[in-house]
Amino acid sequence: MIKRKDPQYAVLLVSAADQLNNFVKRVVSGPRFPVFEIRKSATLARRAMLERHFDIVLVSLPLPDEMGVEFALDAAERHGAAVLLMAPPEIAGDVTDHVIDRGIITIQKPLSEKDVIRNVRFLAAVQQRLREKDRQVQRLEEKMEEIRIVNKAKWKLITAEGLSEEEAHARIGKLAMDRGLTRKMVAEEIIEKY
Repeated sequence: MIKRKDPQYAVLLVSAADQLNNFVKRVVSGPRFPVFEIRKSATLARRAMLERHFDIVLVSLPLPDEMGVEFALDAAERHGAAVLLMAPPEIAGDVTDHVIDRGIITIQKPLSEKDVIRNVRFLAAVQQRLREKDRQVQRLEEKMEEIRIVNKAKWKLITAEGLSEEEAHARIGKLAMDRGLTRKMVAEEIIEKY
């Protein structure tokens, strides 16, 4: 039986607290998270996000240069990251109310290892589902492109050789089968010819 390779995720932790950084890095480690970067301000984190894609972004509020909520919203909406905010108890409720409808999770400090692991696993699962949906969309777009090209080739055959639509369709299918090519490849040759 073939073993499926576990998906991997790039993680960005945005926090100015070294103790928290060490704790989270220890908890969120392993082969599923081969990229784990830490930035100590929203400014540095924004720069890092311009340089590479991060699947999961963890933000410890407040940050030294801003609260961090706007950065989190930007990371989720513009960069497609799954985001977890870690907030002090006095602002956790307000932060949650502000970001929950945007798909951002907030947990209250102090953090337990169990809370961090559980929430990062949840964010990884969300990212995996998004990856699967992206692949489905890409396959559908490729199929639609193939249909457009085949239809264009059929119309070329109809106008150039006087075939019916069914005959043109059958000819493209037969040529593809006889030559071991895809219908799209045969259609592209027909378009080029006519």
